[in-house]
Amino acid sequence: MKNNILYSSAFAFGIAVPLSTRLGNVTLGFFLVSLLFFFNGNKFKENTKKLWFSTIHLFALLVFGFVFSENIEDGINLLGRYASYLLIPVFLLFLDKDQIATIKIKSLYGLIIGVTLASLILLVNNFVRYYSTRPFFTFDKDLFNYYYTYHNFTKRLGFYPTYFGLYALLSLGTSLDILFKKKSLIQKTLLSLSVVILLFTILFLNARTITGVTAAVVLYYSIIFLKIVFNKNKTCFFIIILMMFSVLIGLFFSVRKTYMFSRFSQELIWDLTPNVNTAYNGKYKADSRIVRWETAISLIKERPILGYGCAMEKKVLHQKFEQNGLNFAAKNNYDAHNQYLSITIEFGLIGLSLFLFYLFSNLYFSIQEKDKTVIVFFISLLSIAVFENIFKNNAGIIFIAFFSNLFLFTHQKK
Repeated sequence: MKNNILYSSAFAFGIAVPLSTRLGNVTLGFFLVSLLFFFNGNKFKENTKKLWFSTIHLFALLVFGFVFSENIEDGINLLGRYASYLLIPVFLLFLDKDQIATIKIKSLYGLIIGVTLASLILLVNNFVRYYSTRPFFTFDKDLFNYYYTYHNFTKRLGFYPTYFGLYALLSLGTSLDILFKKKSLIQKTLLSLSVVILLFTILFLNARTITGVTAAVVLYYSIIFLKIVFNKNKTCFFIIILMMFSVLIGLFFSVRKTYMFSRFSQELIWDLTPNVNTAYNGKYKADSRIVRWETAISLIKERPILGYGCAMEKKVLHQKFEQNGLNFAAKNNYDAHNQYLSITIEFGLIGLSLFLFYLFSNLYFSIQEKDKTVIVFFISLLSIAVFENIFKNNAGIIFIAFFSNLFLFTHQKK
């Protein structure tokens, strides 16, 4: 009975988190409460060393940062948000390997269902909006422009595109991994349908990092699939190759000269070159990401070892943005939009070292065990962290705290 409650709560969290962050918080709380029934001192002692590679480092950094911070009030507010980084790995210490393995399976299946449902909601909403202004079954390039992609695509569920993209990537990696293992025709059909829905969703998310990682994942599994087809039927192999190239060429010409394409061309170039109070499209002025990173680096140079303390990133960046004439960044109170720089600003090179140790040690464990699902997860985190402070937002915290620790505790080789 206790196990069923535990597994059901993990399954519910997987479904809930891509539908609503608030609902994700509720189901995560239910999961943690269900873990209280499994306190066992012997299991605790066996698993303690796993804490060295868990998200507990991130919580410890926050506490450590109070010593240097001038913004104690905001730091205290962050303690509640960061609690998942501490509680989940500590509570998982009391479970045995079989229980954790089952939780992993249940939560990932729940996630596939949840992300697929959320994707259907977003896609249906998008096409309803699109066809409300034109005859049904007509199609033009406007579908790939600003009003139907990126922020406007995820607005219905209130998610930032990159955060939802992280959920979709883990679901996609899990679905493809299972798809190549399962023999049941029904399971293969359902998973294939889910993969198609996820790929369409990622296309409309129009998030550069998510698209890049997705391309790498799809390429990897496409190569595996093509090897299987080649060994069975060479004619079929060449037909599939031709179809793949036709789809790619058709997609390229469909999105060319649209906002979706400009995100990966003009806008990307503008964002990665020094631009202050200018606009890549001549309409909306802003400060490019590279000049904000340069500002963050200049702050790091002033306090490289210990940083400025917890909850200080936006405060010191705001002052520096104003000083350097980055009016748009200052007005919008931007953070570094780079998790590595964010960690270093607040906790110095010591904090960055601990953060990198957490990420790369877990990636190493997943590679060591050839766990493709977990490899996709940590490569996604490493990539997204270059452009977003995903470890500081609640939508990222509960997802990362749950799955990264769960994956860690299922590894056998440590």
